[in-house]
Amino acid sequence: MVFHSVPQAKIIKGLLEANNIRCFLSTETAVFGNFFSNDNSIKLYVMEKDYSTAKELLTGSWQNESI
Repeated sequence: MVFHSVPQAKIIKGLLEANNIRCFLSTETAVFGNFFSNDNSIKLYVMEKDYSTAKELLTGSWQNESI
């Protein structure tokens, strides 16, 4: 997933982490950030094993029986 806003990316990251899905943002691993690039996008990465769960969570296709 790609974002153009740090706050938006961190909200989605927090949602995934609250559901036990480990993830990281491209800005968290970059030493120089986007210093050499005009691309200000922020990428969210999840483990391949968690991809389908993360996708379901973010698309709202999961259902919570208690609501």
